Amino acid sequence: MLILFGAGHVAEKEILSGETPAFVADNNPDLQNSRILGVEILSPERLTALNGISQVIICTSSILDVQEQLHHLGISSAQISVSNYLGSAAQVYRLEQFCFRGFVSCGLPSSRQSLHGGGVYQVEENSSELKITKIFEGNCRSIELHGTRLDVACQGRGIVQICTKTLEVNNEIAIPKPASVHGIRRFEDHYYVTDPESDSVLVLEQSGNVINRYSISDKFAITGSPQHHVNDLCILNNSIYVSMFSLSGNWKNGIFDGGVVEVDMSTGNIRVVVDSLKMPHNVMFREDGEFYILDSFRGKILGYDRSDIGTLPGFTRGLAFSDDLILVGESKNRNISKLDRGAMLSSIDTRITIVDPSIKASRSIPMPQGISEIHAIAPLLS
Repeated sequence: MLILFGAGHVAEKEILSGETPAFVADNNPDLQNSRILGVEILSPERLTALNGISQVIICTSSILDVQEQLHHLGISSAQISVSNYLGSAAQVYRLEQFCFRGFVSCGLPSSRQSLHGGGVYQVEENSSELKITKIFEGNCRSIELHGTRLDVACQGRGIVQICTKTLEVNNEIAIPKPASVHGIRRFEDHYYVTDPESDSVLVLEQSGNVINRYSISDKFAITGSPQHHVNDLCILNNSIYVSMFSLSGNWKNGIFDGGVVEVDMSTGNIRVVVDSLKMPHNVMFREDGEFYILDSFRGKILGYDRSDIGTLPGFTRGLAFSDDLILVGESKNRNISKLDRGAMLSSIDTRITIVDPSIKASRSIPMPQGISEIHAIAPLLS
């Protein structure tokens, strides 16, 4: 048995499309016991006396209120759907209903307090509550999910492998000192990691043995200290893409000419592919080959051909996807007094922000104050 909820133009479109509801439910007593396109309009209370209801299609923009009312009337979530004729209201509802389950990393100094300081946190959201649990303590950067294994870049410990079922550390791959690790990618049985301490990308065997190194420039060899602030990386075909704070190697001199370089894995040749960014992070290609990068200081999400998908008030760092939704980490902006963001206000909150680029809308999951930054996001995808 099919029921429509909301006697208006959306219900009319559903009926005209060929849907044949048993009746249309509506809260307006002035409409009850009348008809819409020949279909009777009744009080929603009539739903409690019916058996065999297969679906209730919500046809009003008050989606969440009606959903709650239907639950009180004994209608389960599985029986409720939203009319596609509601347009953007239906898309907003989908955004509101999306529940994040997964992990975030924090790069702060580690603390034994459960919801404070650096580490990896499990985040479980449902419609009524938010549960955040610290599963690993450490100064963490990039995280990457491979089935039930979570690879974690942890300063001082290298690559830590955590089982997402038991939430226990299964293995650790030490990085040869004095190298550090920020970004990690598993590719053809090797780990590719960015080493901010030497402005380079290291290629590691699973034992941690370094078998290759790609230097971003000769500045480290000349000065003996890192100059580019490399952070994240991704791999596509035979190229490594690396994001950094300064393409010229001058961020310590107050020149934040950030961008992305492409490193040819065969020759080591390097060329700039994206420039004019401020403190970028999370360079990424999706499975369809579409490019993304976070222009972190400006709070921008950049997509295909550097298209501006949206601007958020926080320091954007941490990027993932769930179908066509974009998941972005926003951190407290520690640089608000140094660089000019123009009219954009700087957020001092930390949160996971879910963006629907098709309607230019977002909602956020707030993190406790003790977690003042996010480095990476790894959603558990069903």
